[in-house]
Amino acid sequence: MFGLLSRANRLIYETTTKKITSEFIFDNFEKLSMQIRQLTVIVLDNATVHTAGVIKDRLAIWQRRGLYIFYLPRSSPHLNIAEVLWRKLKYEWLSPTDYVDKEQLHYAVRLILGAVGGILKINFSKFSHSER
Repeated sequence: MFGLLSRANRLIYETTTKKITSEFIFDNFEKLSMQIRQLTVIVLDNATVHTAGVIKDRLAIWQRRGLYIFYLPRSSPHLNIAEVLWRKLKYEWLSPTDYVDKEQLHYAVRLILGAVGGILKINFSKFSHSER
């Protein structure tokens, strides 16, 4: 699963039965960079697929298109709201019967991800920035 989630529960996702590689991430960011209509910031952890050369080499072009990548400090998964999505997906929204086989699991995951922002919502605390 590949997913980009906003605090307003807007989810962009892609699923695959193959391994998630830096090329897969690259292709999804490239597609997104061609579709966005406003400045967009993506917050990522430091997973190898996120920091690969193919990704880093494209950052300047994506920025010219309005797509910015911000890397979280190492060892800070608590700052990544997508981790909340993955946790809810695995431990709350999927049922044991969804794990019967790969086909059922893939189907259930796509149904659930398609419902995020609709009947499935995550209540994130409000983000506030105060100057001192």
